[in-house]
Amino acid sequence: MAIEHIVLFKFAPDASADDIARFVEELNRMPEFNPEIMDWRCGPPPRPLFHNGDFDLGLSCLLADARAMDRYMSNDGHLRMAQFFAAVVDGQISFDFEVPDPEVRPAGPAVRPDADADQIPAGLVGLRLAAATELIESSGRRVGKVAERPSPYWAEGFVLSGRDADDGAVDLLVSSTTRVGIGELRVVER
Repeated sequence: MAIEHIVLFKFAPDASADDIARFVEELNRMPEFNPEIMDWRCGPPPRPLFHNGDFDLGLSCLLADARAMDRYMSNDGHLRMAQFFAAVVDGQISFDFEVPDPEVRPAGPAVRPDADADQIPAGLVGLRLAAATELIESSGRRVGKVAERPSPYWAEGFVLSGRDADDGAVDLLVSSTTRVGIGELRVVER
């Protein structure tokens, strides 16, 4: 079954119009960066509002299946949005639902943004913790500390980020419970 991925954004009261415009512009470039996207729609709500949600922008994105959703979430094109997100977004909520398999149309060209030097090796971000652990161990390394943080958009147990530890291990930051807003960071020893 295909997955419809919906995200609603609330802009920060102090976000500048220029920062918001840049965020929306970069967000609408997602289909050129992420080949998993089969259909993309993004825009502000109509005025007056028809529903009681107090959001400033929404997007709807169609993905082929759950595996495509995993690849979409960990794609560099998706992860690159963090640099624009922090300056403007005060809160967000995401919802995914299954839809009957649509006719698949070719995706646009995928562009890989430059990797952030502080990121862990490509391919780990967006994986479930068990899969990331297996991949790390298959390379002869081990997982070090695992910190958990509530995430407004990742389900529980996904690798958000990580770093190489001084002792040769790979320390990971993993999503805990999903919630709207910014959560506390807690370290869990393994």
